[in-house]
Amino acid sequence: MATRKKPLPSCRILSVRQPWAWAICAGIKGIENRTWSSRFEGVLFIHAGQKVETKGIVFLEDELGLKLPKSFETGAVVGAAALVACIDVAEMTLREVKETESWLESVWQAPFAEGPVLWVLPEGARLKEPVPMKGKVGLWTPEPALAERLFSLLPTKSPLRSWNPESLRLP
Repeated sequence: MATRKKPLPSCRILSVRQPWAWAICAGIKGIENRTWSSRFEGVLFIHAGQKVETKGIVFLEDELGLKLPKSFETGAVVGAAALVACIDVAEMTLREVKETESWLESVWQAPFAEGPVLWVLPEGARLKEPVPMKGKVGLWTPEPALAERLFSLLPTKSPLRSWNPESLRLP
């Protein structure tokens, strides 16, 4: 009798410019600023776009004092993060702000929180090797074979390999 494979967690891919893709996957940048929201929660694979943002490098080095790689992978999926929420700051009610006040305070103190929509990414991981491919606009769902390959390239001990949405929910 053949054993059934455990189904992969839900996943999507998002293109992000370097050095921000590196910072998300390294667990340094837990907030991605977007102008649009998503209802998706799950494993978000990070595709490093072709462009490298020089002002981002300057910010990470000079403002945060980080030691960055000499070069960045581009045009490839380079890692993943858990997407646990998208918060449209302008649409939050006073009640919601009060309920999440301590959490929001820590988010707003993060050097990356600008909005208007905050994508909350509390868990980042780099792939064992980049997977070259063209990026796309917006979120996209990888074909099953690609998703399987991407999950197999996550570090063995990464919680993203068997991501449980309940374990990373907002308070």
